[in-house]
Amino acid sequence: MNINVTIGVTPELAKLLGGLTKAVQEITSTEEQAPTQQSAQNTQPQAVTTQPSQPVPTVQASSTPQQLPQQQSTPQTGAVPTTETTYTMEQLGVAAGPLVDSGKGPELTAWLNQRGAQALSHLDKAYYGEFATYLRSLGAKI
Repeated sequence: MNINVTIGVTPELAKLLGGLTKAVQEITSTEEQAPTQQSAQNTQPQAVTTQPSQPVPTVQASSTPQQLPQQQSTPQTGAVPTTETTYTMEQLGVAAGPLVDSGKGPELTAWLNQRGAQALSHLDKAYYGEFATYLRSLGAKI
């Protein structure tokens, strides 16, 4: 599966990135100048331990959308499905059966009533996926 992402740069974003780049450059140049000024102020030699500075990456803004390179994806086990699963009333009923047997019938009825259904047979099909998720939250295997 390939995923392509296109990022468009608005004038506001380009201005923000330009300001960020300028700020990073100012900080970098200030850090480079500070050790020279410090050594001129010190008249006595002192042992100074400094850590080497790492270069700071700069970001250049472009007003044209850029396409990110495609990455090869490897199949993973246990991956979350990217398409919505559709359920039938029979599948939902079979999954709800053990919950009703365990005493959770009133909870299921209350959930159905909140969606305007007196029973599963009256539930709008648009709610089937949501009902399946609710059944799972109660411990159903679906």
